[in-house]
Amino acid sequence: MNRHELDTLIAPHSLSTPMIERALLLTDNRPSAAAWRLFAVRALGLAGMAAMGAGLIFFVAANWQSMSVIERFALVQILLLLALGVAWWKARSNFTPNQGIFPGALILATLVSGALLALFGQTYQTGADVHELFFIWALLALPFALAAMSGALWAVWACILNIGLVLYTGMHGPGDFVWALFDRWGINKPTMLMLPFIVNLVGAVLAHFATTTRYAKAAPHWLSRLLLSFAFAYGIMACMLVIQPQFNWDRIGIMTAQNYGVFAVFALICAAIAYYTLRQKRDVYPLALIAASFLVLSTTYIMVHFLPRDIGGLFLLAMWLIAASTTLGFVLMHYVKAWRGNSVVST
Repeated sequence: MNRHELDTLIAPHSLSTPMIERALLLTDNRPSAAAWRLFAVRALGLAGMAAMGAGLIFFVAANWQSMSVIERFALVQILLLLALGVAWWKARSNFTPNQGIFPGALILATLVSGALLALFGQTYQTGADVHELFFIWALLALPFALAAMSGALWAVWACILNIGLVLYTGMHGPGDFVWALFDRWGINKPTMLMLPFIVNLVGAVLAHFATTTRYAKAAPHWLSRLLLSFAFAYGIMACMLVIQPQFNWDRIGIMTAQNYGVFAVFALICAAIAYYTLRQKRDVYPLALIAASFLVLSTTYIMVHFLPRDIGGLFLLAMWLIAASTTLGFVLMHYVKAWRGNSVVST
């Protein structure tokens, strides 16, 4: 019985921690010394692939003036073909002493494909915006992520996509060409920040439910946490721009229908996540994100609308931070202790 089958079997029974430990020992699902060595080899292999990709990018950048255009493209394309060749060879080979080589080669191919796009744009000055580069990079790397079905590669792909989303929603205003359609509808910046919020939230939900399917290896538990963290970062930023409009495009200190909608959507989604988490009674991390959101947004609102601009206001703000963070910490630790047995199963 493997770990996934064991988790599926005992998850509904809410076993205590000693009973879970006993089940892990009886089914030989505790990692041995050999398993830890294999993990170290795979982790170092993936790190080596990433270092090769970064090394290639820095090598081309450092020798830009001394290399011709053909030499630059040849060097990057040769490494890309080598990475794809290794991945193809490992996919067709029955001898797989190190399964990390296949996703590692595709991670290298993903990094090198981004370097190739950057090299093309820098050489020929296509006029494309930086966010377009990352969106095209994510599109080209999507087949690699689907082929590898590796949590590490999906995490790399998610980071590439989110960089493009940050550049698209954060660095452009109504005067830019890419915002012509949205500017016509009068969509403001907080509303647009909800787009990457929803994208990452959908990804987190898919990764969470994939852990109970045959795609569990492609969606480790930490991947859904990573995507949920990205989503909450966008949601918090959108709500902060509503509270503090000086950093917004319109610079209007009034609550519009869009601003109310941003708050309402974020609050409803937080309530839905809290309800689901409290019913599952396994992972406290979503509740921690909700608590952090409340702490950041409430502190921002108090600082902007209530506190005087003097040392007394800072003192009151510090007291609020201490009281709120302490209370939230006690609540979260209560759930950590109460769900400790279930959380062992879910991880």
